[in-house]
Amino acid sequence: MREKDLYPIVANFFQKKGYLVLCDYVVHPSLIRPDIIALSPSREDERYYVYDKHSEITSVEVKKSRRGIVKALIQALEYATFSEYVYIALPYNCIVRDLETRLKKLGFGLLSIAGSVVTKRIEAQKNKVNQEVKAVVMKRLHLKGGCVILRKGTRITEEILA
Repeated sequence: MREKDLYPIVANFFQKKGYLVLCDYVVHPSLIRPDIIALSPSREDERYYVYDKHSEITSVEVKKSRRGIVKALIQALEYATFSEYVYIALPYNCIVRDLETRLKKLGFGLLSIAGSVVTKRIEAQKNKVNQEVKAVVMKRLHLKGGCVILRKGTRITEEILA
């Protein structure tokens, strides 16, 4: 199994909650590329989700084994500059108590993957983001000064944002 094989499973977890989700998308000119970036709707009604500059960003770093944990932590620190919430996602059999302790101290969340099921093991703490960096990311996501309005149940693709 490749790491990228886990992306759709984690993406689906956020899409079910109404997030606009992109996988492996360059979000900053410095080539910062979270495995998954999810925007929370800033507003919604019974039929539509609205994503705009007030949407909160959640970034997720996915790893398929414990070997990549140190790299994942370094990447997560980068994501915290522009993401209100940061998660690391791992197969459930790769999670150890020491990792959970470190993630809690850093304020990062932990997602456990078992087959096609994702479980939130640790809730991420809200980061104080650098608004200038976040503005660059939002512009890259085509949300500067505008918004994306999607009917609930719409499958998100990069073409929608182009």
